[in-house]
Amino acid sequence: MKANKILFPTDFSEKSKNALAYAVNLAARMKGELIVFHSSHYPRYSSDISLDSIDREYEERFRQDESKLERIVGEVRDMNGDVPCRYILKHGMAADNIVSLVKDEHISLIVIGTGGNEAGNGFLPGSVTADLVEKASCPVFAIPANAAFKDFRRVMFASELSDADVPALCELSDFAKTFEADITVLNISDEDDADHYKRYEEFKDKVVNCLGYDRLEYEHGLNKNILKGISEYTSGHHPDALVMATHRRKGINKLLRPSITRKMALNTNVPLLALHV
Repeated sequence: MKANKILFPTDFSEKSKNALAYAVNLAARMKGELIVFHSSHYPRYSSDISLDSIDREYEERFRQDESKLERIVGEVRDMNGDVPCRYILKHGMAADNIVSLVKDEHISLIVIGTGGNEAGNGFLPGSVTADLVEKASCPVFAIPANAAFKDFRRVMFASELSDADVPALCELSDFAKTFEADITVLNISDEDDADHYKRYEEFKDKVVNCLGYDRLEYEHGLNKNILKGISEYTSGHHPDALVMATHRRKGINKLLRPSITRKMALNTNVPLLALHV
């Protein structure tokens, strides 16, 4: 996984500040440019307030937001002067703007704070992060508010044993090599029979043939609730990051099988790297 351009969306909250340390360190280690981004839009008012008043207040908010972004760029330079950094401020809704920026700026990684849904200036860190996990065309690193940055020495890849997980693991191995990290491939299943064991062994063979990275181990767990099983494992083993592949789902399948990765982005206590396959 290469990261020539890293996008750091912020709503200026404490959750976003916490994710900034990850963004700066990732940009330094992966030798990428860091772009700080904020999305500003019209506040909500009652109908008896004039449009001119709304426009004036919005223009003032926009200027204030620009000053805040300039300060963050200054903080980045103080943290690591070798990291190229600039900011972008746009009108509109956060998730839509970020998805467009990924394409227009050729972003290779998004680093964003998460901590559940909460009201603010329209940014909604938890829901925006969850939307990006599904919609963005590049990997998304969701950083929980209680995570303190440390080097990635051990990362855990939660696998469904699908064919799509194999190229995702290959992409992850590039990231792991940068940090000299060990990879644990975790499969949580709600079944424990001969057919599943056969799939498990076949998946391991496919990974060996593709990966070319030997700092790899496998773990298997049984739990009727896949999300709960993954959460319990991370709580007990304390990986430096949880990695999951986001599988494209359409139509009725998207309604009946909502993304586990999206759910985890709203509830994770460890940094979550979502890879798109």
